[in-house]
Formats: sequence, C-alpha cells, structure tokens
Amino acid sequence: MDFSNPWDNIKIRALSHSEEIQYFDSRIHIVYVLFGEAVIKNQSSQLKLGKDDFLILSKTDKYDCQVKNDAKVFYFTLDYFAKNSNDNYVLAFRGDSINKPRAMDNDLVYQLRQLLLMKILKDKSNQSKVYKQYFTLITLLEDYYQVKLRSNHQKNIRGQIEDLKFYIDNNFEKDIRLSDLADQLYVTEQYLSRVFKEQNGVGVSEYLIRRRLAKVRQLLLESEDSITDIAYSAGFSNINSFNRIFKKYQGMTPSDYRLEIKNNLLVSSSGREKETINYDDIQEYLQENAVQSTDMSITFDPEKILEFEKDKLLINLGYAGDLLHTSLVKEIGFTNSYTSFRYGRIWGLLSDTILKQKGDYFDFSKVDEIVQNIIDMNLIPFLDLGFKGKQIHQSVETIISREAFQLPSHDMVEILKRYRNLIQHFLDRYGYDEVAKWKIELWKPNTHVLETIAQEELALLKLNDNQLDLTKTEDYLTFFSLIKQEIQGIIPDLEVGGSGITLNLEKDSYKDFIQTWSVQKVKPDFITFTAYSLDILKQNFDNADSQALISSDSNFLKASLREAKHIIEQAQLCSKLIVSEFNLTNSSRDIINDSAFKGPYIIKNLLALLDICDLVGYWQFSDISFTSFDVNEKESFGGSGLISKSGIAKPSFYAFDFLNSLGNQLLYFSEGVVITKSRRKIVILLYHYCHLNSLYYYSGNEPFTAKNIASLFENDGNRKFQFKIPTDDDKRTYKMKTRRIGNSGGAFLTEAEKVSSNTNFNREEINYLKYRCIPSLKTDLIVSRDNLLEFRTELKPHDMVLIEIS
Repeated sequence: MDFSNPWDNIKIRALSHSEEIQYFDSRIHIVYVLFGEAVIKNQSSQLKLGKDDFLILSKTDKYDCQVKNDAKVFYFTLDYFAKNSNDNYVLAFRGDSINKPRAMDNDLVYQLRQLLLMKILKDKSNQSKVYKQYFTLITLLEDYYQVKLRSNHQKNIRGQIEDLKFYIDNNFEKDIRLSDLADQLYVTEQYLSRVFKEQNGVGVSEYLIRRRLAKVRQLLLESEDSITDIAYSAGFSNINSFNRIFKKYQGMTPSDYRLEIKNNLLVSSSGREKETINYDDIQEYLQENAVQSTDMSITFDPEKILEFEKDKLLINLGYAGDLLHTSLVKEIGFTNSYTSFRYGRIWGLLSDTILKQKGDYFDFSKVDEIVQNIIDMNLIPFLDLGFKGKQIHQSVETIISREAFQLPSHDMVEILKRYRNLIQHFLDRYGYDEVAKWKIELWKPNTHVLETIAQEELALLKLNDNQLDLTKTEDYLTFFSLIKQEIQGIIPDLEVGGSGITLNLEKDSYKDFIQTWSVQKVKPDFITFTAYSLDILKQNFDNADSQALISSDSNFLKASLREAKHIIEQAQLCSKLIVSEFNLTNSSRDIINDSAFKGPYIIKNLLALLDICDLVGYWQFSDISFTSFDVNEKESFGGSGLISKSGIAKPSFYAFDFLNSLGNQLLYFSEGVVITKSRRKIVILLYHYCHLNSLYYYSGNEPFTAKNIASLFENDGNRKFQFKIPTDDDKRTYKMKTRRIGNSGGAFLTEAEKVSSNTNFNREEINYLKYRCIPSLKTDLIVSRDNLLEFRTELKPHDMVLIEIS
C-alpha cells in the first residue's frame, strides 16, 4: 500500500445522469445518494435510492444507474487489502439501506459523507486524518457488511444456491471445480448442477465460464495486457482451451474481438459526461446538513402522558403435577416477586393421576396443594381443564418424554360428574368471590398432537349412544357447551373459554372454526391462541419463499393476532382474545432459549401484543419442567424457562423484570424505546432486537452451541441514543440508575461459558452463576442545564437497558 497519498486508494466521483457500471476487481464499490433520487438496475432487481441511501455493488453484476435531475450521487471505490489465510472463501461486501436496513446504516452514511467532505476540501496537509477516516470506514464495512463466503454453512441445498452463485461471482478467477463444490455440499455433481440450473437457467460450469468471459471482454477493451495474461487473470488455466471457448461464445478470436470493438468504439458518444457539479455548493450542503453518527435523538414532554397498561401478563407454570415438586414451587415463588404476572396457568388437573376417583368419591388432596401453591405465589389460577398431558419437545416433531393424561371413564355422564365435583369443591374451599376471578380453558385436542403422543383415544367420548370426536369442530363445540353450562351452573361468573387455536393453522381453517362457533347457542367467554412463531416459519420454510418468511417473522405475532382479532370481531363470537402460550419455539432443547436474544424478543412482542390481547401468556417459567433423562446433568440445555433448573435467571427473565419496573404513565414509545413515568421517577427501557438470519431456518435439527450461536443473527451494530428531557428547574442534580444485561455481561450463556465449557455445574458454581447472571448496576449524578437533562447511552446487539431517573 502506498501511504504517500491516501487518494491513490480512494476514488470518489459524481455519477452522470446515465451510466453503466460493472467491475471485476477486489475493491469495495459503493453508490451513495447525497440528495435527490437515483434508480439502479441490474439483471435481477431494481432499487430506487433517495437521500442518504446507499448500495454496495456486487462483483461482476452489471448496473444501469439513472440519476434524476438535480440529484447528487457519488460513486466510491475503496482499495481493500485484506488477505485470506483460508482458501475456502474470500471476503466480500453486501448491503443497502433499502431492502435490509440496519442500525449501522446511519453510521456508514456518516462515514461516507465525512470522506466526501475531505475530498472536496482537498486538505493534503493532514493526510493522517484522511487515512483515519478511510480505515474507520473500512472497519465499519468489515464488521457489519462483510460476507464470509463459505461453501458448506447451510444444510438445505436449495437454500444455498444464491450464496453459491455469490461465491462464484467473487471467486471465479480461482480454480473452481464442480466436483469440489459438490463434495463440500455432500451432493452429487449432477444434482448440484441440476438444482443450480433450475434457479439460474444455466449450470454451474456454464455460469462460471460466463463470469470469466465477462472479465475477459472488459480487459480486452480497457487494457493493453496480452491475451494470455488476461485469460489467466480471469481464471482460465489453459490458453488453447480459452481460445476455443472464447470463439464459441463470441464467434471470433480474442484478438479479432479486441480489434473490432476498439475500431467501432465511438469515444465522443460513449465517453463519460464531463462533471459539471459545483463542489462549493456540495461543501456548503455537507457542512450545513451534517448528520450524527448513529445517535437516535429522543425528546419528549414529561407532561404529555398516556396510560400504559401492563397488567395483562400470564405465566405458564407447567403441568399440574409439576407444582407438587417443592423445589419448583420454591424457585417460582422467590423469583415471581420480580415480575408482574397476574395469572398462573396449568393444565392436566383433571387427569386421574392427580384427581383420583373411586366410584362417586374424589381425592382432592393433590388438587388442593397445586391450586394453593398458585394462590400463594400471588397469582390467579388459569386452569386448562382439557385432556392434555405433559410432553417435552426436542423439536416440533420430536418428543423426548411424556406423561400421559388419564381418564377413568370416557362416558360424558361420568366426565360431567368429574367437572361438577371439581368446581363445587373449589367453591366450598375458596368461596364464590375468589373462584369467580379464575379462568377455565377447554383445549380442543389436535389430531397431530394426539398422534405424536399416541393418545388418539383421548378425543373419543361417549354421549348417549353416540361417539364424540373432539378433534372435529361440531363434536368439540357440543362438548364445550355441556362443560361450560355445568361449570357456570355452579359459578355463573367464572369465565370459560377455549380452545388453544394454533396460529400455524391456515387462516381459513380457524376462520371457519370461529364462524361455526359464532352461530352456536353457547359461546366462549374468551378465545385462546398458542403461538410459536419460529416453529411455524421453520415448518413451512421449504414450501415458501425463504426471504419473505424470514423477514416477515420480525412482526409475525403482531400481524397474525391482529388479523385473528379482526376475524373474531367480525364473527361477533366474543370480546376477549387471550394468547395462552407464546414463545420462540416449543422446543425445550434449543440453545436459542438460553441466549441473550430472548430478552429483546420478549419485550418487542409483548409491547406489540398488549394493545391487541386481553392476556398474554409466556411459555413457561422454569426449566425444571423440561428436565428429563437426557439433561439430568446439564444446567444449560435450551429449556424454555425463564430460569434454569437450579434457579439461575436468564435474560428472558429480566425482560419481565424490566417490564415490571416501568411506570403506568407512558411518555414515549417507539421500536426499541419505552419511556414511562411513575410519580416523580422517569423509567426508560431500551432493547436492541437483532433478527434471526436464514441459517436458523436452514439448520434443521443441527445443534447450535454457546460458541457458534452468534452466527444465527443479523449483525445490526450498536444503537446509540441521545436523550433530552425537559426539567422544571435549572442546575438540579438528578440520580440516574442504569441496569444493563447482554452478551457482554450478565447473560446466562455468556457467564456460564466463562465458568466452564462443561454445563454440569456443582453447587458452588451454580451459586456463583446466580450472582453473575444479573444485570450490571451503575449510578450516576447528572445535572440539568438550561432546563434540560441530556445524556447518551449505547446498546450492543441483544442488550437490554433499564434507566431510572429520580
């Protein structure tokens, strides 16, 4: 690298009204719109760039750039000097501010503008400043826009084709063989070529040749290099073979092609338009319209207040039998005081293993202990009295262990007696006013679930001389009507609803179910849904457009439940919608459950759902409920709990803890920021949600670990915030308490990895982790100036921060 003049390594020029761009070098090429509008087309897409938009150009692609009148668009070309020690991939760059915006886009724009301003000022006396700016920009690109092109990082072959194509675009000069690519992907050459051709119209070998010839044609036109050197530089290793291939595709020899093209080249009409930009105007614009790096400025009026309702949280405590374990009850009771859950949900209470029946006599001892434990946790019982046992899922389709639900009789007369005696017992023991606050849910058995647990008989009941199949809509509604009337005949104010509709059902399926229910005489007091958004997307991934699936999941729950609420309201079925179970996945063996990602995921979705739903239930409290023979000696195993099996709090737990700390008066709300007021205290909740990338969906059941889990997420960079809070008086000192948790400190996986790579911790290590797996705490004194309180903070990906100012 030549350090005598930085501008030898940095090229910046204004684009004319119409230009064609194609490059084959190893530099970084970026189009940036200072203001105005430009349309950039390549073979597969069209992008409209506006003010402060950018596009990192891909190698070998041909771009048609149309710059609108009065727009100022600049083309940056940056030398890149990174060397690779691994021959399996090269470093390349990809990104734009339109299709996939991220937190660092504003920072990239800031760096481009600074470099452009330095170019215009032509300050050669301080070249170190230019180099500093240049390497700052290169570092930013390396950290957040670099693609490491590996040939075997995804499992689904069809999902790899676009990356394979991108790999060839950036490596075509190398000795790439179809057999090597096929070996790395564990498929045959014929299969790889066929699938590649289906998506790109040509096979791998043909695509590789076309890329090489495109570079050859450009060099024949733009350079005076020998034909042999050009052939070798484009990846052709045999000059005779090259000459034969070139003539086949171009219809003439390389030398004839060079001669003909240069003879026909009309410099006057094809040359680039002379720049007519007034750089003094550009300099003035840049200086008057400066942008900050990535500081998001937050200003609000403490007197403008909205109500913030957070009293809508339900927690799944587990299978009813789990609450007979003292250790579980003790851990939940201790940690629940840090959260704001209103209801505690259990299921399986009617199973004969818990509610023992002999003739007309019932043993309520276990039932009483379970329900009393819920009440002692200061929770209102939410009882799913459907016929559902306990399953521990390794994946959506695979169950590790299960505890079967048992009915002493399948005759509806006996079943109604069972419900009647249970509700009457509750009335006698706890009193009318107490039980009337509870909620009863009746789960509609799912055919797939019953087949998976081999208990299809649970759905089959005898009613007089007929058989009911609860998996069928009409039969379930008959069952629901009989049970609801039995329960409310004893306690009329006790709400009864159902039916645990899964959002992965086709919309028309549950729409028909709701329409049918709406014309029945007996209607539910509330409708319940279950939502495991990533399972839904992952199950459907092979049957739909991958990019659409992945991008849509960011707001999947909000969009799906808003539509469900609309369907329910249209049908006039009932007025209440409850999400009885929601989580990322119902798998209890997915390391993502233990990750820092879960905290921002929970906050983002809960805040979106509170305005839609009457209750939102998280699945579920403790990993004790998910332990089995395969994880008896593991503390971290990807359980869905908020706390580990020994009571170590995960980031997901602190999501609820931070939400609980918010006040009930809302001052400001946007993506990643919630500001509330509680008396004279202002509480600010910040979270940095980074979305999952395609690797999670392609992975199948491939295990991810604490070491490689970071590869599952988009790298959205740090988020920076600048707060300006009006105050009543000047020069007053405020106390600011900041709690923070994330991958850099406090997160369960991070701290556990520091202790040991072995997840079987002894009692001393567990106690140490309980102390370490908490948010950091920092207290500052800040002084208001000119009746304004100003401060800044920064979040890394997956961070959660709670700031209290008093």
